[in-house]
Amino acid sequence: MKIEFAPQKFVELEFHSIDVVGCALTIPYTPATRKGFDYLIEIDNSVVQALDHVVVTVKVTIKDHEDQQLGYYKAHCMINVHGFSVLDWNNPANAAMRLQLATIWNSIAISTVRGMMFSEFKGTLLHKAILPIVNPAQYVPSED
Repeated sequence: MKIEFAPQKFVELEFHSIDVVGCALTIPYTPATRKGFDYLIEIDNSVVQALDHVVVTVKVTIKDHEDQQLGYYKAHCMINVHGFSVLDWNNPANAAMRLQLATIWNSIAISTVRGMMFSEFKGTLLHKAILPIVNPAQYVPSED
């Protein structure tokens, strides 16, 4: 995916790897009537500009409406960012660019983990725990 910020100022994003860090399914002692699931989504971005990549860690905790944890899934999505050097990443004037890029790679990682979760939990009590569509911008750290 090629993203242009200005003439002659662009980056290309490509997947490097996807690693499952953890996955668990908890069988509840008291099976409740499932009327849906609640999701706690945690995202962390680690930019390694010297290596031209970012690691997006996504952890999804799945609970029932009674706050009983039913499972979790955690994965690292490593994305190569070709062209980091032309972006002047640490320049405070480029905050909007950093926000745009973080939103894009969060979106990619969330969608990837959604599919991985569906595949992993298929045929279990979490079969219908499909991660909902979320706004990836809400998981971008502030520029404080």
